[in-house]
Amino acid sequence: MERRPAKRRRSAGFTLIEVILALSLAGLIIAVFSGTFAQTVFTERQLAGRVTGLIIGQGKLAELELGSEPASSGRFDPPYESFHWFSKEETADDGSQRIHLTVTWEAPNGAPHRLLFQGYRR
Repeated sequence: MERRPAKRRRSAGFTLIEVILALSLAGLIIAVFSGTFAQTVFTERQLAGRVTGLIIGQGKLAELELGSEPASSGRFDPPYESFHWFSKEETADDGSQRIHLTVTWEAPNGAPHRLLFQGYRR
């Protein structure tokens, strides 16, 4: 029996189809990750404004409940000057003062946002 030498296949590089498939897959992965990244950045900015509004709003409500804030509206001190507040007081049935506080700000995309707080002063 004679042995034939095995045919050697040339493998000098990738075929055109392999290159096109690889580039298509890479493009798809980049598109998915860039969309996810953009959504993550947008959500982070929204949450940062909301958390900041909650913290400074709770502080302002505490000032209003203690009576140490004489004004009924204004801006917060820097670095929170983009946040505004206004309050309204009404007398509850038990004689206590009900305080309604609204904190507003504009998101980076220009959309207005607001948070509502309620407290009491006896």
